[in-house]
Parts: sequence; C-alpha cells; structure tokens
Amino acid sequence: MGVIDLPGPLFDAIEGAMGFLPTLLRLCIWSVVAGAASMLLYGVMSPQKRIAAVKVELKAAQAEMSAADESFAELMELTRKSLGLSLKHLGLVFGPALISAVPMICIMAWASSQYGYDFPAAGDPVSVTTLPAEAAAELRWHGGQAPTLEDGAWTVAWPAQRDGTELVTGAGSELLGLPLPAPVPQVHKKVWWNSLLGNPAGYLADDSPVDVVFLELPAQRHLPFGPGWLGNWLTVFLVVSVTGALVTKSVFRIH
Repeated sequence: MGVIDLPGPLFDAIEGAMGFLPTLLRLCIWSVVAGAASMLLYGVMSPQKRIAAVKVELKAAQAEMSAADESFAELMELTRKSLGLSLKHLGLVFGPALISAVPMICIMAWASSQYGYDFPAAGDPVSVTTLPAEAAAELRWHGGQAPTLEDGAWTVAWPAQRDGTELVTGAGSELLGLPLPAPVPQVHKKVWWNSLLGNPAGYLADDSPVDVVFLELPAQRHLPFGPGWLGNWLTVFLVVSVTGALVTKSVFRIH
C-alpha cells in the first residue's frame, strides 16, 4: 500500500455501505465527492481575497490594453503590466491547486481498482502475456486446466476462488497466483513510485525473469450506449467530477 492508498480502507467501508445502489450511481457519487472536495480544499487553502483583487487589476489592465491607441512603448508597458499580474495570479493559485488535487488523486487511485475491471467467470479463457515476451516459453503453470501457449501468449482458464493456478519460473519459484487479490490487468516488479501508489494485485519478485505480466481482464462498462471509451470508468469519473467541481466553485463563489 502506498501513501495515496492510505484512505482505501475508509473508502471500502463507505462503498460497502452504498452497496445497495447501482454501480453507475456509486461511481457518480464518488466522482462528485472528489470534485467538490478538491474545490472546497482549494477554496480553504488559497488566499481568496488577494486572488479576487488581482483578478480585478488584471481585468482593468486588459481593458486598458484593448483601449490603448498610443505609442508602441505605452502598449509594451501595458503588456508587461498585464503579464506581471497574470504571473502573480498564477503564483497565488499554483500551490493551493496542487494541494487540493490530493482528494481527487486518492479517490481516483482507489476507484481505478473498484470500477476499472472485473474478474472473469470461472473457466473463462484469459490471455496472459509477459514482458519480455520471449520469457513466457520458460514459465510453467501449476494447478487448474493446462494453459496453451501461442505466439508468446498463454490462454489460461480462469480458476474458481476455491481453486488456484500458479505461474512459476523454470526453477519452480512462484511469480503470481490466480485468482489475483484484486482485478488489476498487470502485475510488475516493485518500483519507486509504488511507495506512493501501490498495486493492489501485488508484485513480482525482484529476481523474476519477467518485468511485467499482463492479464486481459474484462473492463467494466458503466454506460449501456456509445463507444467503449465512453462507458469507461475514467471518462465517467472525469466528466462528473469536473462538473461537481464547477458547481461547487459557482455555489461557494471560489476564485
């Protein structure tokens, strides 16, 4: 578990309490909460009065530029003034904007595992590939139905929860076991950024002959119409969270 994953158990508890609601509605609720919480945090962290004053000055400077019909030197002076105010505005909002992204990032990281993919049904064929691809020929599977290997890709019958299938190296060391702890389409060696954002499916051993194992898991579709990308969890999340943030900004008059 990484730092960004720390609120995960709390999110799991809330998700369990909302389990009676349709999946799309739960995703939309999380999206609205993420957008509204980030905007409210920005409003608290940012110097709103100073930002409002700078915006007034900037608007006045831009009006002066529009009305200017004097010399080139005067126009350049107005341009420098406007640019300076723009940079001042950026300096006032940049830090608070970074901090306010934390709720959004934490909820997105958790939602990607919750709403991104599903486990296949027991017995469904799943394509499993590795990086590097040539290493697949040296690996073996223990338990379950015998997988087939073709063009560097294993076709594995997804095991039932009570059963198990293990992918092992030629020396007999286990790489990963199916079913995974979470529906994540890739398992890889642990890297530095996993201290911030962990992989809920776990990691490959550092001495593993492969760097990544890819699993072709079925993606969740949250809208019954349109192309696949439209029903993807991330599309729904971004649209709804941005809408929630803009509504919160308008209601609380946040600059």
